[in-house]
Amino acid sequence: MSTDEITRDPELAALLRAAAPEPPVDEVDWERLRGAVRARAELPLARLRRDAAPRRTRRWLPLSAAAAIAAVALGVSLRPAPEPLPVEERRLVEAIVAESLPANVDQMISGDAAEGALLEAAVGS
Repeated sequence: MSTDEITRDPELAALLRAAAPEPPVDEVDWERLRGAVRARAELPLARLRRDAAPRRTRRWLPLSAAAAIAAVALGVSLRPAPEPLPVEERRLVEAIVAESLPANVDQMISGDAAEGALLEAAVGS
């Protein structure tokens, strides 16, 4: 909206001029005022300029995280699969596992041991 489109109220303008004195335009030291404004604005503007770079960096952070995850996934998928154990080593591992686990480990893993213990507790009481 331009100032030409605004219809001014002459009565209101006269009341405002009567209520406030005319500003001393010729008595103002404009260079001193400009220097004071510049001095007060220097630090806030410097902070805004300093904070502008991290904002740009923050925009790229999700994309870089996604690229890193994709690179790790690609690296893992391209890694060759380990070769199977030779028959002798497989037998040795199976023997060690069989000796180190309790006899009813398959029942404990499947939950059959818990059902059996529950039935014994129900019948015994």
